Amino acid sequence: MFLKQTKRDGRVYLSVVQNYREDGRVRSKTVESLGYVDELARQFPNPVEHFKNYVADLNRQREAEAQPVRLTIPRNAHIAPEGADAVSLGAALCIAYLDVLDAGAFFGSKPTGRIFELLAAARMMHAVPMHQTWNDRSKFPRQCGDDYIRAYQALSRIADEAQGFVAHLNRRYETLRQRRGLDNVRLVFSNYTFDWPARGQQGGPDESARSQQGRFCIAIDSRGIPLTYRVVAHDLSAQQMRALADDVKAETEARKITLVAAQVPNAHEVMQELTASDNGFVLLLPAKEASSQLNEWVCGSEGYRPANNRSFLLKARTSSHQLAGKGNAIPCKEIAFKGAGAHQNEAFCIISSETQLSDASIFNIYRELWRVHEPFQIMTADFISAPLAVDTRVHLEAHFCLCYAAFFALRMMREDMNWQFNAASVADALLRMEGAYLDENWFLFNYRTEVTDAVQAACGVDQARRIMSRDDIRRAIAQAKRAIARPH
Repeated sequence: MFLKQTKRDGRVYLSVVQNYREDGRVRSKTVESLGYVDELARQFPNPVEHFKNYVADLNRQREAEAQPVRLTIPRNAHIAPEGADAVSLGAALCIAYLDVLDAGAFFGSKPTGRIFELLAAARMMHAVPMHQTWNDRSKFPRQCGDDYIRAYQALSRIADEAQGFVAHLNRRYETLRQRRGLDNVRLVFSNYTFDWPARGQQGGPDESARSQQGRFCIAIDSRGIPLTYRVVAHDLSAQQMRALADDVKAETEARKITLVAAQVPNAHEVMQELTASDNGFVLLLPAKEASSQLNEWVCGSEGYRPANNRSFLLKARTSSHQLAGKGNAIPCKEIAFKGAGAHQNEAFCIISSETQLSDASIFNIYRELWRVHEPFQIMTADFISAPLAVDTRVHLEAHFCLCYAAFFALRMMREDMNWQFNAASVADALLRMEGAYLDENWFLFNYRTEVTDAVQAACGVDQARRIMSRDDIRRAIAQAKRAIARPH
């Protein structure tokens, strides 16, 4: 609220006025009419100064007492199409983490930084095409312009700076948390492949082209926080796997790399190479590479027990493996698993060098394959709806950089929540923390669960507020940034 001075027939009239935003425009309403200055001077020596202080007191009182919000909404008011009048508190909390990591600021110019914030924050909540995120940008607490072409032009800058950005995130995280788990870093190969063209090709990914297939892999420290990522050929040889593990080890200063993968050709050769370089593995062993004795054990019904909230059946044993038919035999843990449903009889076998870990821990490490698939999947609709020709390789490089930032920030948020909830439930909670527009810049929130409470507690913001303004949400960003940046 502020004191408004209006000239009327040579006289000055005072009133208390409040601004609010509606339909993207700033509007005003009179809260209290005070009178003409010359008449008020009979009571107050300096009416203007007196009522400026009066309005300041009202604002302080309103903040301190959280006075009720009184709104008048016409009975025939209509809902805006596609939730255009909504605002996302979840996006605000995502932006707070990206801000603390200086994610947007890294790219320097305001348009590119804001576009990066928008796309990365949206990706923290769900995987949708870029044009859908852009169309929903009014829900975000910060404006990032109206030029859709500029959003695509920003992709080149993001792609070019991706490698430096990864190093930047690591420096920022270490400044904030001052610890990394480098004793045993997991190098997780995604289960899906995609067209990975040379730079210079325009258009979308060609699903029929199989000549240049790529695979995404990501290094995750033992605390669960990402360290770096790579896009590699989908069919690396065992020697190339070893070279990749050694390269990641050198970059991250990890003491050991454990490869986590499925669909690896020549699995025994890969195991041999990794063991020779003092690295480890958690691999899905194809049935064709397993001995008849191992296949018989995996397929046999004896020994299976419920695990993972009874959604899987597991059994495990430790045995010696003569890797690639040469060298000394090494102990490996074999874990057979299958779905717990009555009709899910197909069984699989995980083989791991990490014999000191529990069966559940190894199975949980293997499940990283599933956890990295959703955040990094490629949305072909991004390419179909591009407003200008974009180099496909550049677009994909920018896509993975944005996804990595979102994955990093969401993992950091979950770490601050003591890993209470999985990524899917946290992302869904963030997505549902959306306020519907009421009137005069006020929004109504009506979704609350134990997950939203935990998210807001980790971010240090007021839990489960029913009514908030855009100013409240911007203050929540600042409040969350202070909480995230405090020593942990």
